[in-house]
Amino acid sequence: MTRTPTLRRRRSTAAVIRRAAGSTVIYGVMTVVSLATVIPLMWMVFTSLKAPPEYVTNPWLWPREPQWGTYITLFTERGFSRYFLNSILVTVPSVSLILLLGAMAAYGLVIARPRTRSRTLMYFVIGQMIPVTAIIAPLYVMLRTTHLINSYLGLILTFVAGAMSISVFLTYGFFRAVPREIADAASIDGAGRWRTFASIYLPLGAPGLATVGIFQVLSVWNEILLVILIMQRNELQTLNVAVFQAVGEYGTDIPALFAGLTVAALPVVIVYLLFTRQFVAGLTAGATKG
Repeated sequence: MTRTPTLRRRRSTAAVIRRAAGSTVIYGVMTVVSLATVIPLMWMVFTSLKAPPEYVTNPWLWPREPQWGTYITLFTERGFSRYFLNSILVTVPSVSLILLLGAMAAYGLVIARPRTRSRTLMYFVIGQMIPVTAIIAPLYVMLRTTHLINSYLGLILTFVAGAMSISVFLTYGFFRAVPREIADAASIDGAGRWRTFASIYLPLGAPGLATVGIFQVLSVWNEILLVILIMQRNELQTLNVAVFQAVGEYGTDIPALFAGLTVAALPVVIVYLLFTRQFVAGLTAGATKG
């Protein structure tokens, strides 16, 4: 009689210890990963605020006197204001079209017949398997023939076409989770296809669209190869390409190089912080319903 309660207490204590140990390991791993991500970013920002001589003598600590002039020089003398504008002019319309066309195609798949849907999805999956390097040559010939080299339109259309497969595939997964009863009720009330799409699927699929949008912003903003291929004139280069080319130009001026990297990374960080809630909600919905 006395052994049973004692045994239960021992088992309960062992279970508590195991849970505590598991939580400690999980939080420890999360802390290490967070530090491995944050520390290089902080070091990059600190270094960008140093003069070159201070970077040599004090490479790891906070700058004694922050040198904001490096950033001013980038925008006034290095042409970074133009490169930043080019990135905005390419990223905003590209991501907007990707989200709109991807959502429309995903909605079409939701209401399509099962056989048509499965075949179409197969084509989108195949599209994701084709590497960009495999289509570089025909893409360049096509853009040159249509006089779209050195044009924003050519680069935007390339981004939109290249992102359609993954965008439609992901958006379809979120739209599929929308209860069909809601769409049927809207249809009974007299709503057509377009109204159902705009008033039902877009609002309910907003977290998923935010997730797709953040992924596409990262992809378009950080693209280098396609920009170099299509935008061959220096004044049309985007910000990340300018930073990439500045690696050799700045030589040993590491603070100036890190300042350029900070400017290139800052907009992406801001977008992520603004849409963190929708991004997490979209990932959670995809994990639980996908």
